[in-house]
Amino acid sequence: MPLGFVALEETSMVNYDMHVLGVLKSHHGQGIGSKLLEQAEKYARKKSKKYMTVKTLSADHSDLNYRKTRRFYEQKGYEHLEVFKTLWDENNPCLMMIKSLHHSILEISDTLRLRQVEKSDYKTAVKWYSNENILWYSENRKESYSMDEITKMYEFLSKNDALYFIEIFESYWKPIGDVTLSRDRMPMVICPEYQGKGIGSIVLSFLLDYARTLGYDRIKLSGIYLYNHNSLATYKKQGFIETYRDEQKIYMEKLL
Repeated sequence: MPLGFVALEETSMVNYDMHVLGVLKSHHGQGIGSKLLEQAEKYARKKSKKYMTVKTLSADHSDLNYRKTRRFYEQKGYEHLEVFKTLWDENNPCLMMIKSLHHSILEISDTLRLRQVEKSDYKTAVKWYSNENILWYSENRKESYSMDEITKMYEFLSKNDALYFIEIFESYWKPIGDVTLSRDRMPMVICPEYQGKGIGSIVLSFLLDYARTLGYDRIKLSGIYLYNHNSLATYKKQGFIETYRDEQKIYMEKLL
């Protein structure tokens, strides 16, 4: 016998709205709602969504049951976003709550972490994408990236994937590169002075474990240039296997 159900609505490329989540009253307090919510969030992550929203009655309404509902979502990491006093009707003010499905900071060790990139960070990448080594091996070009190009690239990755700066602690948290986590791509750039120290392998291993917790079943690589032997070796070491190649690139995949 079904004990509960959940329904999601895709409201944008980055968000699912939880249209409804319900559990039979006779089975409240058994963790069924938490399990349904967990599976809904895992499904959203599989679909590369960044956020989950849910609507419920706001605190302006005196119903005690909805006080419990709000508390339930708060305990699961949902934050109050906005109250719409007339979305439903004047007697039922609507509270929209939201949760980010990716952590803004991922601690790998005391001296290594990943931090989600913000717009104010974009200028930091100018130095990396002006380096001949990085441009050639990761981008197959010689011309430095303009600020406009970096902005377009980062906005695309931030909108569709989880984009992080790789940071090390040297009296302060210093960005040394970037990495993207997605089902369809996992590019990584590390500035030359920190290459050859095993940082790339550590970051990849950590992100693969993290991807499993998000419900990913596989990760594909959008292509590594044939001459980029170091990157090919790093990904192969982490269990990626070649799926096909063309005249320029090798495409790889790893089952999780």
